Amino acid sequence: MKRSISMPVKPRYIEDLPPLERSEEREELFHNENFCSKRTLPSNGGCYNPYEIIEEDQHFIAQKELIDFSENWKRQKSREVYTARVIAQSGHHNVSFFKIPGRSWQYFKDLITTLIEQEWPYTFFIFLSTFFITWMVFTCLWYLIAYAHGDLNYDEQSGESLMEGQQPCVIGAQSLTALFIYTVETQVSIGFGEKYPSDECPEGVFLFVSQLIVYIGIEGAMVGIVYAKVARPSKQVSEPKFSRKAVICQRDGNICLVIRVCDQKGQQAIGTKIRVFLLEDRRSQEGEYLGKCLNELKIEDSGTPFILWPTTICHFIDRRSPFYKYICEDYTNKEFEVIVSLTGSSPSSGQITESRTSYLPKEITWGECFVNIIHYNASKNVYTIDYENFNATVPVPMVSLTEFVFERSSKTQPPTKHFRLSQYKTHEI
Repeated sequence: MKRSISMPVKPRYIEDLPPLERSEEREELFHNENFCSKRTLPSNGGCYNPYEIIEEDQHFIAQKELIDFSENWKRQKSREVYTARVIAQSGHHNVSFFKIPGRSWQYFKDLITTLIEQEWPYTFFIFLSTFFITWMVFTCLWYLIAYAHGDLNYDEQSGESLMEGQQPCVIGAQSLTALFIYTVETQVSIGFGEKYPSDECPEGVFLFVSQLIVYIGIEGAMVGIVYAKVARPSKQVSEPKFSRKAVICQRDGNICLVIRVCDQKGQQAIGTKIRVFLLEDRRSQEGEYLGKCLNELKIEDSGTPFILWPTTICHFIDRRSPFYKYICEDYTNKEFEVIVSLTGSSPSSGQITESRTSYLPKEITWGECFVNIIHYNASKNVYTIDYENFNATVPVPMVSLTEFVFERSSKTQPPTKHFRLSQYKTHEI
């Protein structure tokens, strides 16, 4: 083998290398405690704890099949499927449309509604820029009239004005800055000072009248938009408050989904209507993916409560409910969204408004109920509401839906693999 010029050192042949030797030390790659037998493997996919001693009786056999509920809840929270909100808890929708033909023209055709629906910073910017642009436009027009009449031309030697008539079109304004001040005075004041129009220029009189008409229209439109934005129905009708989380508990012999709602201002809206929807992915019987579909849930009292004080929205989970097929673990593993809509009319103006919120699977708690916050004060002879505990919940005795159906149908002891979740701690809000 010849040495190459690019090689810094002389290569060695393979035969010159020492032979490989096997080491006498052995590494323990696996340990017995890292594995568990098939008999003790949790059936729900939970993590096995090799240091936990489990007795061989019926109660702990169930515990081996489903580990402690509170610990299992924490593990499932780390494995939960992320669901993007369609409706935020504040009520704003998370939907954006794009590639709409003629979208800008559609907004321009309904300009008043577009300005009302805009955010306040944009409204103030349009409000100020509209007046400023109007002043600048009419300043330029007055400048052109004065320039055409010769009011801005002076003799370099004598300094006399070279205007055509006896007096200028705008008396007291011989520069662009003076004409801008005159334009502002014309639109915002009820009279004139040192600067005022004359009858020397007929086009100036026409522009003066046109400026007043345009200003009245712009001022009326801007004031109307700001007033309509302040007096929107969403600001007139009392803003309801929804609980941060929903709970699933047992009520009147039925498993139900419960949401708390109240009116913080104490104003009872007229014709209150509450509707609850379940938004989840759906496939047809033929296997076609239909995307996210809305399924309205049946509400107690036909969804027309009288919100005199904090009340609850109850949906019974029966065979007709979409939640009938869910178990407690599905509320962290499934991907869905519960949307709540509350509509009502203002008692003062009669305008209709809508308040919305939503709940993700991680915001629905199994085996808890809301605490009572309505109390009667005998000394003051009045009912008091404890808003501090509006979102507070307490754990309640709860069974799985399979056991609940089994008990109602056969009135016998349920299978061993189903056990009451009240033995375990539930997730606190």
